Amino acid sequence: ELRENELQLVVSPDGQAGSLAINQDAFFSIGTFSAGQTFDYKIREAGHGIYVFIIAGELELKGERFKARDGVGLTDLDSIEGRALSDLEVLLM
Repeated sequence: ELRENELQLVVSPDGQAGSLAINQDAFFSIGTFSAGQTFDYKIREAGHGIYVFIIAGELELKGERFKARDGVGLTDLDSIEGRALSDLEVLLM
């Protein structure tokens, strides 16, 4: 069951935090957020980037606005902060 207004790890290399273990150096997190809520995501491995896919709703990320079915890849960062502009469901990979 997804937790409201926080990211939940669902896939990882070693199955940490009850996530699905895969034989890849990859982490997937999903979250549902109410309009106006923010989240912070710390990049787990130095040198890794992140791909953000908006499943539903609208997201503000690095000063840009993204809508349902938009995706964006980001590199050269340690963390990101997002803000739900409407009720939001988002996947971070």
